[in-house]
Amino acid sequence: MQTIRISFLLVLFLLFVAGLAAGAEVLTSVKPIKAEEFQLGDWQGKVILMDFWASWCKPCEKSMPWLARLQSEYGADGLQVVAVNLDQDWQDAVKMAASLPPEIILVHDPEGILANERNLQGMPSAYLYDRQGQLNAVHVGFIPNETAEKEKQIEALLQGGTGDFDPASIGSDTAGVQPWQRDLLAAPGMAIDPDPIETALNEHVYFSKEASSGGIGSAGGGCGCN
Repeated sequence: MQTIRISFLLVLFLLFVAGLAAGAEVLTSVKPIKAEEFQLGDWQGKVILMDFWASWCKPCEKSMPWLARLQSEYGADGLQVVAVNLDQDWQDAVKMAASLPPEIILVHDPEGILANERNLQGMPSAYLYDRQGQLNAVHVGFIPNETAEKEKQIEALLQGGTGDFDPASIGSDTAGVQPWQRDLLAAPGMAIDPDPIETALNEHVYFSKEASSGGIGSAGGGCGCN
């Protein structure tokens, strides 16, 4: 009986090790294109959604399933999702990258080459290009209930539509900490808030509790009714 138990545990251990090895093989097989080698013009004729993300960006985690669904649903119609990662070390990003389907083009941009060219303002940011390679829209941040409107824009471009978006409207202030450098100087919580209204409401409820303290105020003293 003891021998059977030892054999059973040995089998479980070997299966566990094999699983770890398989997982490691999948992660190491996820290889991105270098930013300096990526040319948007190589994909002219397709509608391009270029999404900038990083492993430390919490809203980026929420946008990954949406990007995967877009490529799956609209890829055959001419949509190409390009996921540009801005982590300094690709190994920090590889786990999130592995969650994306292989049809999505992965680009690693640790120096912010592509981000600087587009004057990236926040994380995540999505740049939508029409079939002629013209910028049609820029979306900063990720709010789930806005995805339907974004998909309407994509569908219009897939049907041959174009836009008159002015890149100059994005802004030009690049002083200070760049959006893709926040992992070096700040906590992940500094990423764009996916829902500022909900956050403000939560803070109001929390900091108005009786005898609460902290937050943006120096002391509490709420009504105690929350």
